[in-house]
Amino acid sequence: MNTKNIIICGLPSSGKTTFLAALWYLLSMDEKQTTLSLRSLPDSRDYLNTLSKQWASFNEFGRTPIEEFQEISLQLKYRNTDIDLSIPDMSGEKWQAIWGNRTLSKTAYDWTDGDTSIMLFI
Repeated sequence: MNTKNIIICGLPSSGKTTFLAALWYLLSMDEKQTTLSLRSLPDSRDYLNTLSKQWASFNEFGRTPIEEFQEISLQLKYRNTDIDLSIPDMSGEKWQAIWGNRTLSKTAYDWTDGDTSIMLFI
């Protein structure tokens, strides 16, 4: 089995949280058949469920507070490929500081260690 580890990161207001909400909605609601599916449910789904409800209600997302950090991992399947999606849902300002200062915190390093790809939102 081919496994891809992907981390999502991006600048402020680039749509990371909106993407996460829409993705979780499609994966968890079974309203529309998709080629991407869940291999297993994440241990904690409260944050994801809150986001998807807000997205489905057409409510605009507020800015992710700089001090807030949600560790999300989704185990997905696409045809014969397993995809482990690491989503440190943290503010775009944090990512901007990482790139601007060229320094990486231990937490951010741990999230990127072992990833094979980056999904960059700009």
